[in-house]
Amino acid sequence: MGLKKCQQEDYKMKDFKHYTILADLFRYPSERLIDDALLAASVLSVDYPNETEIIKGFITNFSSLTLHQRQEYYIKTFDIQAVCFLDIGYVLFGEDYKRGDFLVQMKEEQRNANNDCGVELSDHLPNVLTLLPKTTPEFAEELISTICIPALDEMIDKFNMQNAYLELLKMLQNVMKQDTKSSNYKPFIIKREDDTGFLSNYKGCGIDQSLFERKNTTTKQF
Repeated sequence: MGLKKCQQEDYKMKDFKHYTILADLFRYPSERLIDDALLAASVLSVDYPNETEIIKGFITNFSSLTLHQRQEYYIKTFDIQAVCFLDIGYVLFGEDYKRGDFLVQMKEEQRNANNDCGVELSDHLPNVLTLLPKTTPEFAEELISTICIPALDEMIDKFNMQNAYLELLKMLQNVMKQDTKSSNYKPFIIKREDDTGFLSNYKGCGIDQSLFERKNTTTKQF
């Protein structure tokens, strides 16, 4: 079997549906949070056993809290006086105009996939996670490798204290790294003062050719 055919078969095996379930762990807590976490632990148990243990630890920590306490914990982590933010574009670009360009492009991808973002922005982490199984496997891999993993690196780096959501972010990062361990896509490198205009060549079939800079490879045709 040729290498290109092997890659196509690999894409077929990656339906990325587990990200829809993981997305619920990063939403504003509802009465279903513990049930959602139990489901996530069950789904990951076969292929990601170490990450299942992290979710079980989250369940143990949160089971004793009231719904109000869970919501307050979430707000302190991601909203008011936030430790970190869940909007990927803000994590990568801050207040730079490139974040606006990124939001426009992500909104188009969300619309093309018919993924309902609700009241949150198109680059909000749960919305990005639910996009993954609805878009093409190739683009999902590109989005994970190039954008999501670097954004998670940045989010995790913001924590200077123990936090239950920090462990969940690490769990998500590990799952994504395992899912893309053979990826040919380069991670996005955050350049605080970049002025190269790398978002200017967006073609509408991905995010951006220079934003999604690829590793040198002879196995893919573009």
